[in-house]
Amino acid sequence: MSVDPSSATVELAADSASTLTATPTATGTATATATATTATGTATAAVDATLDSSWYAETYPVPEVHEAFLYALVEQAKDYALTHGIVMTPKLVMAMAHAESATARASSASSAAGAAQSKSAASGGHPSSASGSGSSSVGGGGAAGGSASAASVAGRPGGGVSVTATVTHAPFTLFPSPIPAAELKRAQALQPHFNELIHRVSQSPEFLASTLAEAAESDVFTAHLLSILKTVSAEEKTQKVVLGIHRADYMLHADASLQSVAANDDGEEVASAAAADDAAAGDAVHAQKRRRVDREGDAANDQSDSVATAVSTLPDARHRSSTSKTPRLKQVEINTIAASFGGLGSITTRMHEYIMSRHNFKSENLALPENVALAKLAEGMAQAWRLYNKPGAVIMMVVQPGEHNSYDQRWMEHTLWERYHVKMIRQTLTEIYTYAILDDVEKALWVDAREVAVAYFRAGYSPLDYPTEDEWDGRLLIERSRAIKCPNIGYHLAGTKKVQQALSTHEALAQFISDPEVISDMLSVFMGLYSLSPHENGDAIVKTAIEQPHKFVLKPQREGGGNNLYGEDLQRALTVMTAQQRSAHILMDRITPPKVANYIVRHGLAQRGEIVSELGIYGVFIADDSRIIKNEAAGHLLRSKLASFDDGGVAAGVAALDSPFPV
Repeated sequence: MSVDPSSATVELAADSASTLTATPTATGTATATATATTATGTATAAVDATLDSSWYAETYPVPEVHEAFLYALVEQAKDYALTHGIVMTPKLVMAMAHAESATARASSASSAAGAAQSKSAASGGHPSSASGSGSSSVGGGGAAGGSASAASVAGRPGGGVSVTATVTHAPFTLFPSPIPAAELKRAQALQPHFNELIHRVSQSPEFLASTLAEAAESDVFTAHLLSILKTVSAEEKTQKVVLGIHRADYMLHADASLQSVAANDDGEEVASAAAADDAAAGDAVHAQKRRRVDREGDAANDQSDSVATAVSTLPDARHRSSTSKTPRLKQVEINTIAASFGGLGSITTRMHEYIMSRHNFKSENLALPENVALAKLAEGMAQAWRLYNKPGAVIMMVVQPGEHNSYDQRWMEHTLWERYHVKMIRQTLTEIYTYAILDDVEKALWVDAREVAVAYFRAGYSPLDYPTEDEWDGRLLIERSRAIKCPNIGYHLAGTKKVQQALSTHEALAQFISDPEVISDMLSVFMGLYSLSPHENGDAIVKTAIEQPHKFVLKPQREGGGNNLYGEDLQRALTVMTAQQRSAHILMDRITPPKVANYIVRHGLAQRGEIVSELGIYGVFIADDSRIIKNEAAGHLLRSKLASFDDGGVAAGVAALDSPFPV
């Protein structure tokens, strides 16, 4: 982090009561004095900021900011987030809104019956349907005190529901977090290859069916998805154009050789023992394929919710590591359905730019990479809409009832209209089953008298999205239609954990990728991935994982975060599972990310702690049968969480939006 090399006074807040005066020293540090006037008096304290530019903690030390200065920074960042739409609706509020909406709908059974009669009477040509948009509408409000009053959440006409909700800023880090510049470029360069791999795998229903067959025997959700794949594969193809919006997620992995020096709480360097390969573990692992053995990181310090305590609990970040070697990115997963936060992630980068430039934390050497995710994702969707070649058609976003992340989704809706004049509507799977119509002649999908050009899924990845068979029928209706699907069922299944594991060998990749160099580059970002099928030496790797649970992650065939098991939870699960149940899961070598200090701001309060980060690279892929029309990396997403948490994303309330700082 940089401070202006000359003595300067920097404005901290909208009011002029807070100042920061920085005075440089000969050692490359700046001693700053933070002064803030509050209702209880004036606080003044020294703040240290370091100008070092070597790797990681030494590159980018986050100073332990005094509470007065921290308060001013947090207020500015929070206000920026609220006024620029980096917001979310709390789950509880949206759940209440959905419950009230459902109650109101139930009371209007006669209207629903009328709509059903209208639907059954429609056929061919230009169908008619029940009136109204069928979309839940959420409007933004003012910003005050860490949250803002939001407006209505409305049901379909006839429900008459208007629910007052609340929005709060999405959790974010106060400062951007370091990522090796070369690794960031490497992940971006790989993304088009992963886009094409997903496409080619999706074109092979035989590979998908055989890979997922065993998992489907014990996992009803996977079985349902495979059933849809089988149904549409047996029918005449209704749409040759495919649209993929993917996100490949990575974490930095520090091998034992890169963790040779650590620091205790007094800043004293302590040699850590190198991890030794366990012979039995090696035998079990190499029976499937090569693997890398992780070391579990040091347990994170417990952090207080109090800002005053959080600011003083950790030693200076520059004492955390003296290694000069750079950790490498390793792939966590590829998301092929509902890859979220393209909107909020892009605006978060602008917020960090604002904070850094306003307080002279920015220089030519401290520039953040432009985040083009929102622009590129909207551009890809608009291009697919044009390929459908029906000017009056709309893009339909498939959403969850009571969606609390609707503001991220609204950024896409607004960008599509403002830049391309393309309309987007919002529908749940239940609404699609109830109100959508499939034209028997052209297989066009109609919703409320509007033809759907693109069906963009931000739901449908979880069993919770299919509470009844109606929702499955709604999904099948979309898949059978002429609408361009994002993703179609093949793309969805190509992103499952079992398929990811099956593609983690040279032989498997060579079925779909012809360039040996590309295969090698892909393999270089994979951790060890293991089948738990008894037919693939699964019993041996299960035994190893039970004995050494800290070295692995247990993954089911689920998306959305919060589903993986670690440590004792992994051990207990593998102990009680039957062989058939285990086959619906995979094991992955655990990534050991380096930790850095940062502040996470949630509900207007900042907590300083050791964090780990996960980098996502978006990709857009459009093809017309075998002809590739667009294939590119499309921006990035960085999410960070306290190192003490094993799993969970922003929407789950664990991680925070962040920005990569290339070093």
